[in-house]
Amino acid sequence: MITKEDFKELVLAGASNAKLALSLERMKDVVNEEEDIEFPDEVYEIMNDTYFTETLSHLAMCVAGIIDSKDVEPIIVSYKYADLVSLFAFENENAEHYLDLIYKFYYEADEEVIAELQQLDQSLPQDELFYVRRHMI
Repeated sequence: MITKEDFKELVLAGASNAKLALSLERMKDVVNEEEDIEFPDEVYEIMNDTYFTETLSHLAMCVAGIIDSKDVEPIIVSYKYADLVSLFAFENENAEHYLDLIYKFYYEADEEVIAELQQLDQSLPQDELFYVRRHMI
């Protein structure tokens, strides 16, 4: 069983990666809008590299292997990890609470935790909650 603090560190590592990828995506938009901006070729290579998606996919799979939950399937673990990474990457105000619920969901899943998690899932901005899962994994 991984500690909640160690689990949070894995989430923050993924969020750091996702934030950088989001910044590069925003930079692509600026480059596309402002044709007179020229960046070194290396910048374009980084922007088009699959490094970020491969890294986040690998992290999600590793977390799924680390979380030894008798109640949650590894694929669900990796999806929920990706959702947590998204919330932390977007600096969502509910990210810490979501982390607490997900950790409980992995190890102490009861009806109350599941209900609260479902309610929170529905109240969060879907573009933020599912960004990493939809675009980076």
